[in-house]
Amino acid sequence: MFTAEAEAAESVPEPATLAGLGAVAAGFVVSRRRRKTA
Repeated sequence: MFTAEAEAAESVPEPATLAGLGAVAAGFVVSRRRRKTA
């Protein structure tokens, strides 16, 4: 019943998921840059 939905979700992540991962990655990069300059 849920296998088709799970496969579709894995192959095409939701926009919210991509936005969340992007925000985390951006925050990580910014924090690393701040540590190097400080």
